[in-house]
Amino acid sequence: MTNTSILRSTILASAAIAATLAFNPINSLNAKELRLASFTPARSSQDRSVLIPWAKEVAKASGGSLTVKVFSGGALGKGPVGQFKRAVDGVADITWGLPGFTASVFPRTGIIEYPFVAGDGVDGVNKLYKAIDLIAPEWSKVKLLTLWVSEPLFLIMKKKAIRSPSDLKGLKIRTPSTWQAAVIKALGGSPVAMPISGVYNALNQDVIDGVLTGPIGGNSFKLTEIGKYFTTGIPFGRLPFFIAMNMKAWNDLSPAHKKVLEATTGRGMGHKATRGHIEEGGKVIAALKKNPKKTFIEISGADRKKAAKVMAGVRDKLIAEQNAKGLPASAILAKMLAN
Repeated sequence: MTNTSILRSTILASAAIAATLAFNPINSLNAKELRLASFTPARSSQDRSVLIPWAKEVAKASGGSLTVKVFSGGALGKGPVGQFKRAVDGVADITWGLPGFTASVFPRTGIIEYPFVAGDGVDGVNKLYKAIDLIAPEWSKVKLLTLWVSEPLFLIMKKKAIRSPSDLKGLKIRTPSTWQAAVIKALGGSPVAMPISGVYNALNQDVIDGVLTGPIGGNSFKLTEIGKYFTTGIPFGRLPFFIAMNMKAWNDLSPAHKKVLEATTGRGMGHKATRGHIEEGGKVIAALKKNPKKTFIEISGADRKKAAKVMAGVRDKLIAEQNAKGLPASAILAKMLAN
């Protein structure tokens, strides 16, 4: 081979490598790390079963060129109430949270939390996406990555067992949203709103009598440690969750990285996250039932029917209130419940 041929081959090989790097997402020049703000501790089921597995999936799908770093325990901002705003303002590139903590911002999405809407977990995700066109206006300030729903809620009580819905009368119950507050009030309880970070001390010091939450939340914030009585069977419904991304952070991504995020989120991730919640929640309940110091009560029969009747009335009232405000609440509910 002549020197000219060698030079030509070298130039062609260099050009081929450059072209490969330009379109290969592994190109270090295109590498991107996204910061995900989590308000729950790193040991929480939320971080372990949803956020961290998704971060690993993103890294694998991108060949390592796109990574998601999870900042647990409120490292990028304390408490769940500010999570959506942190995504809007770019305090974090990505956040997760509960629409119920800022219910006034998400009256449309929150309809999934009304009694007898979500059904079982995966079905709840499907119902959210059935109505996504009517829900979407609430998410215009961010790139909505996924929505999912929780495991069934239960009551954690420190001193008084709830053996019938009527036992709630006059008791102060911390609720996770204004929608669940409406349910507790209709059942005779006194709903209390407070940050989840303050609930442990409030329950421990008898500032509140009990907590309405999911088993995962109860375990993550150690509420199950001080609770003695646990009541299931009242059809409170399920809590919706979101993962949202700052719009500038989204727009700054390469087309290849956008495809990675779209492929690993959406309805598919919602199904995975919900199944993870149900599995982890089941483990929490199983462990509590094995503890001889804990008492589990299952509401059934006439008591359950009585509670269901009250809660159906709450749903109808909430829908009517949203309609009166000019929101398409009835249309959203119809889409969610359509076969």
